[in-house]
Amino acid sequence: MEIKPKLELKKQLIPELAQSLNILALPLLDIRNLIEKEMLDNPFLEEARRKNPLLYPIAA
Repeated sequence: MEIKPKLELKKQLIPELAQSLNILALPLLDIRNLIEKEMLDNPFLEEARRKNPLLYPIAA
């Protein structure tokens, strides 16, 4: 009787990586809406505005 080692490689996404990939696939407007929702749901998050006109257009 011969014993042979068996190697097996599995691809598995951890939940955090799957979530990150889903977020990266979203359009910009959906990402902004998701961020706003998360900020409303989580009192420990605060907004840090950057001077990027694409992300934060100047309000009239």
